Amino acid sequence: MPRVTLDLPAPVLVRGRDYGTWHLTTASAAQYVLDLYPKSGDDTVTRLVSSPGLRPDESHDLAALRRDGERLPLLSFEDVRIGQPAVLMIGQVDEAGGYLCTGRITTPVIACGQIQEA
Repeated sequence: MPRVTLDLPAPVLVRGRDYGTWHLTTASAAQYVLDLYPKSGDDTVTRLVSSPGLRPDESHDLAALRRDGERLPLLSFEDVRIGQPAVLMIGQVDEAGGYLCTGRITTPVIACGQIQEA
């Protein structure tokens, strides 16, 4: 039986290896700030939305989401790769509606880097 291999780019942000503050930009121009802390379990994510005039890829719509701009618990995420969607598990989305967390899959990540503390 033939083997199938995936030619994925190397991850630029790895869960459990990388810590600090990270900035992701997606093809729709949405921006995410991930604050990752070793061993504390207090990781957070904030989704920032760029103006439509700054969209690098017009093939992806920029949608406003209900909790944009709010710092929310980041429960988990898959390793981040340029050119692939980011997959995030976010907490405290709508406790009144009975939801404790939600999964978010972004448009492809076009940039990812650590924000250096001054």
